[in-house]
Order: sequence, then structure tokens, then C-alpha cells
Amino acid sequence: MFRLVCVCLIVAATSSSTLSAQDAAQWDEVEMELEMRDRRIKQLEERVNHLWEHLHGDPHADEHEEHDGHSGDVRFRLLDLSLNIMTAFGTSTSTNDELRGLQLGNHDPRRRGFTLQQAELAFAGALEPFFAGEAYLVATDETVELEEAFLRSLFLPWFELKGGYFFTEFGRINKLHPHEWRFMDQSIAVGRMLSPEGMRGVGGRAAFSIHAPWHSRWLLTVQNADDASMVSFLGEGHDHGHGHEEEEHGEETVGGWPRTDRRVRNIGDLLYSFRWENAFDLGEHFRLEQGISFATGPNATGETGRTWLAGGDLMFEWRKGDAFARIEGEFIYRYFQANRGEHEDEVLEPTVLGDWGWYVEMTGSPVRDFYFGVRVGHASGFRSGEELRQEDPRRDNRWRISPIVAYHPLDEFAVTLQYNFDHTQHLGGETSHSVWLGIRVLFGVHKHIH
Repeated sequence: MFRLVCVCLIVAATSSSTLSAQDAAQWDEVEMELEMRDRRIKQLEERVNHLWEHLHGDPHADEHEEHDGHSGDVRFRLLDLSLNIMTAFGTSTSTNDELRGLQLGNHDPRRRGFTLQQAELAFAGALEPFFAGEAYLVATDETVELEEAFLRSLFLPWFELKGGYFFTEFGRINKLHPHEWRFMDQSIAVGRMLSPEGMRGVGGRAAFSIHAPWHSRWLLTVQNADDASMVSFLGEGHDHGHGHEEEEHGEETVGGWPRTDRRVRNIGDLLYSFRWENAFDLGEHFRLEQGISFATGPNATGETGRTWLAGGDLMFEWRKGDAFARIEGEFIYRYFQANRGEHEDEVLEPTVLGDWGWYVEMTGSPVRDFYFGVRVGHASGFRSGEELRQEDPRRDNRWRISPIVAYHPLDEFAVTLQYNFDHTQHLGGETSHSVWLGIRVLFGVHKHIH
């Protein structure tokens, strides 16, 4: 009997130690999961606080009276300082000269071999609670330029004022910096009718958010129409001073129409643009965004020459965790009223040149760190100017199909592989095939607020 009791006690002690070891292992796993979750929550809180500071200032400002050596309600904050570098490597069946007519964007890969698409130095700060400011300097292998520099108001509820040098908020893509694009190059329609640099200028913008169950904003912008990037208006040329094409196009405007030295006489010679955008959250995983845009201003063909731009855009997205699927597109139409002109002793009668273009992008990711997509774009027009439309790389009938795959394990790093199939009239109806590999690296904290 004594032996039986001892055996029972030994078995019970062994079982207890085994269960204790299993419980300890399970508890260690739970602690690791909780630690990882806490770390993820902390990262998300830091991002939310950073975005809040951009929009409204420091969320903990009331907890202390002094900040950066100043007391009272007015505080200066340096929010962002970053460097963004984009470079590309690739080849094409087209020559480098032909690529400059195919790759319309000045930050596109534009030649065989290596291209420094841009190195962008970004600054952002705030004078709370009044204004926030942003400035962007961009360098390529050909030039250094100021991309944007502006102030935004922080003190007006439902209303925002913006002033300085900035991208015109026309459509979805024009306001984005190149490192925010999902694809490596600019769409054909944007490059033709807005600008290879993105349409921008010095001016002011007022935005009013409508109190509604969905996000809705009205934007009214007034800018100078004679910035070099205003190629549909009083801009200096199609190439914005990058490379030898400035000499070729600097004395011409749309359709090869001769330029005139048109002066700004009154407020009617400024660029006026309007945009209405709406966003709807359709349940937990779906989002719909829609916008319409309009712009009008003088062009460089004469004292009464004028240009009208109209556009519409749409985006529909499904997102669940790291997986997403998105389709978005944009349509742009240009109505270019050309004055009577003279070219090499030839009289050009007044006319209207029309152009339009569109693109559709489909992107998605079934797993984290990768996304896949394809973009289809088309551009065309009616009526030739001094230059025959089918021979003009900025007005001929053209198609482009671009599949893409990207690896982005971090917000600060991405590798992109893109193939372009181009079918154009100005190359004699032939096709062009190009392959580009791009790398983007971000140093510092950098968030655009659109």
C-alpha cells in the first residue's frame, strides 16, 4: 500500500511539472504576441500624431506653456526634413532622341542606361496656430529647381487658405510629386495638356469642406498663367528648360503655333481653376473618390487667345489588412483657341485645336510588401496647327500599356519594374518597347498633405 501511494505521488508530481512547463511556454508566446502588438500600436500612434501635427499642430501643446524657447500661444515647429531619391535604369527599342518624345514627363526615365529622376529635399514647419509651410527643392542630372513653396492656414474650421508657389489641384495626378506615383512615369494625357513638370505657378487657393456625411471639398485657385510649366497657357515651352528641346519648342506653343510676347494686363490674364472632389466610405473595406476639374486662362498665340481645360476622375478601392485592389482613372480635354498668326511669311488664320486623353490604372496586392498593376492610356485630338498632328509627339494618336510590379518592404524604400508598350503616329505608326527598373529611397520623415 505504501508503495502504491509513493507511485501515485511521483506520477502526480511529474504531470504537474509537465503542465507547468507547457503553461510557461504558452505564456511566453502570449507575452511575445502582446509585445509585438504594443510595438505596432506605438508605431501607428506615432504616425497618427505626425499627421495630426501637420493638420492641426501639436496634440499635447496644452500640457506645457513653453516650446522651443518661446512662451504663449504662438509656437514655431519644424515638422519635417527629408531627402527623397529616385533613380532608374533601363533600355528601349527607341533611340534616346525618340524617347524624349515618348517619355513626356521631365522626371520620367528618358534615356537608355541610368536616369536620376529626382533628388527632392523637403522642408515643412508650422507657426501655430496660424500657418503651416512646406518647401521642396528638386535636383536632376540637368538642373536644380524649386518645385513648391507655400503656406497653409490652420486657424479656419472647414476652410483652408493656401498661398505661394504650388501645383494646380487639377485632377488626381497633377498635384502629386513623382515619388508619390504608383507608376514610374507620367501619364500621356497629363504630360501633354498639363505639363511635363506638372502644371504649377505662383498664386492662392481657397478650399471649403462641406459638412456632409461624406468628405466633400470645393477648391478655387488663382495663379499666374506665365510660369514655364503652364504649357497650355503662357508657358515658355514644352520642356521646361530641360535639355536641348527648349531650343526646339521655346518659340512655339501648342500645335507649333508661333508664340507672341503677350503681357499680363489685368486679372483676366490670370489662370483660374476650380475643383470639386468627394470621397465616400462604402462600408468597412470599400472607398469611392470622385472629382471634376476646370481651368481657363490666356495662351501665347495672341491678345485674345484663350485655353479651356476640363477633366473628371474616379477611384474605387477595396482594402482589408495589407491586401488591396484599386482602379482609378482620369479624363482631360483641352480647347485651345489660337489667334491669327504669321510663320515664315505665312499667315495662319484663327482656329481651335482640340486635344483629349485618358488613363486607367489597376493596381492590387494579395500579400504584404508587393503590388502589381497595369496602366492603359490614350491621347488624341482634332485639327492640325502649323505642325501636322500625326507628326507631333504631343498631339498625335497614341496608345500606351504599362504593366508593373513593385516591391516595397518599407514606406521609405521601393523597387519597381515597369514595361511600356507604345504605339504612336509620329514614329510612323511603329511600336516601341521599353523596360525600366526604378529604386526610391527616403531619408527622414516625409508626408505630403493633399
